[in-house]
Amino acid sequence: MNEAVVNDNWPRLKEAEGRFLFILDDAGFKRDLYLEGHPSLKGRVLFVNAEAGTAESAALILNEPENPKIPELVKQGYLIRTRADANTVEARANDYRRFEKAAASGAQIITTDYYQRSTFFDSPYHIAFADSTYMRINPLFQ
Repeated sequence: MNEAVVNDNWPRLKEAEGRFLFILDDAGFKRDLYLEGHPSLKGRVLFVNAEAGTAESAALILNEPENPKIPELVKQGYLIRTRADANTVEARANDYRRFEKAAASGAQIITTDYYQRSTFFDSPYHIAFADSTYMRINPLFQ
């Protein structure tokens, strides 16, 4: 898997259109159990959160968007997921700094609980790019 990733062998956008990508968000026991007997994810459906450079690494979860490794790993070919917010902190404070860091990092997937405003507390916080969409050209490749 890793060999394909670092050699630009991801499917092209047209080939991937209409398909889903699943990532097991665990870097411990569950991941290890899922990988058991399936080197390089052969015969498996899910990507796993593996360490970059290992045979199973392709899609990595790096929750902190200010992680300086994110742009480097994206440029190497890894698919990176990071977070725009966590534990309602940013939403309650209407604070977009973490999202701005995530967007600038080049991570291809930025998760949020707030693509719409919260219905549980009063805050205008919601995540979208400047044109009110949920996708954009990666700033690392413009």
